[in-house]
Amino acid sequence: MPWRPYSATCNATGAATIEIRPRGSYTWEVHQVAVEMVNAPGSATCAIRINTWLVSPVVAAGDAAAGDPPIDVTPADLMTVEWSGGIAGRICKATVFYIEKDA
Repeated sequence: MPWRPYSATCNATGAATIEIRPRGSYTWEVHQVAVEMVNAPGSATCAIRINTWLVSPVVAAGDAAAGDPPIDVTPADLMTVEWSGGIAGRICKATVFYIEKDA
């Protein structure tokens, strides 16, 4: 199963957002999204969204959203991983595990 890593840095307010879109005309069947903010404060939160709709809240320090049903993400969709309550300058990471399908 292919995977793709992403990263972002927390801004001055402690927020970071990663935008995830398939390349080209393919649809991704997303099976898992793993997240991490190294040394995240206990108050930090993280949410995985598609087109602004909440898919899953996850633990900001390190967690994964996985399981049935997988979510199709088309090139017209925008999946985001959004952290808040972090510390400015902290690195946030997301790894997406997916299967690429024809549109």
